[in-house]
Amino acid sequence: MFKYLIPAVALVFATPAAAQSDGVAELVATVAEGMQSMVGSEFEGGLTITQIGAEGEILVIGVGGPSGWRAGLDADDVSDALLSGFCKEGADFFTSGAKLRVESEDDGRTLVGPVVTACP
Repeated sequence: MFKYLIPAVALVFATPAAAQSDGVAELVATVAEGMQSMVGSEFEGGLTITQIGAEGEILVIGVGGPSGWRAGLDADDVSDALLSGFCKEGADFFTSGAKLRVESEDDGRTLVGPVVTACP
């Protein structure tokens, strides 16, 4: 499902050393700002990054797709799919205390995933 989305997202999470010395909320805001060019990007299966933002120490990534793309999946499943690839490349993101949440949209309904604080 996230075959091409995961590497693209994970590459953006390389945390610059200068940002690590700032507060966690500032780090998350910097990462979110750096990822804005990915909003609207479409990946395999029609999945699209719909939003990227910072809510304090939480990086929020919104994902959408064609009608029914989320059938049979709950918020944890979607979050886990994105997180598995993310942690291969961007696990250092969490060492600063930063958090991640995935929100998925399907047929006008948004599922809010759990707040993730570490790679599994």
